[in-house]
Order: sequence, then structure tokens, then C-alpha cells
Amino acid sequence: MRQTKTIDWVNGKQLEDLDFADDIALLEHDALPMGRKLENLERTGEKIGLKISSSKTKVLEMNTTSGGLNVNSNDIQSVSQ
Repeated sequence: MRQTKTIDWVNGKQLEDLDFADDIALLEHDALPMGRKLENLERTGEKIGLKISSSKTKVLEMNTTSGGLNVNSNDIQSVSQ
């Protein structure tokens, strides 16, 4: 069984992503699982006609490095805190 790493939250609950009106913030501890999440999001979105904008997508790294994440075969820009 695949175990997903999440962020410990309140009352024993865990946080994996944050959804906003037209934005999503994916949370992950390592670059490899984050890449998988992005690929899954791309595939799922394409099924219903949605496409991730690689020029608007950013990576905010905290105590890690992204390892070259990309969307639609385009590298994602890393930004600082």
C-alpha cells in the first residue's frame, strides 16, 4: 500500500494541499513526490479540459530543493520566501 506523506495539522488531521478559488498549493516534503503530484494534476486536469499554466506556476522551497520540477514540459520557476 502506498503511503502519502502529509503535513501534520490540528487534532491529528493532516494537510496535503490547499485549494483556493482559482489556485492550488500542493504541499510535499520531497521533490520526487511533488513531481508525481504535479503529473497527476496535469493528467486529471487534461481529462476535463484544464491546463496548468507553466508561466504562472511557481515553486516555493523551504529547507529543500525542487530537483527540476516542470509543468507541460516547461521548467517551473523557484521563488524565495
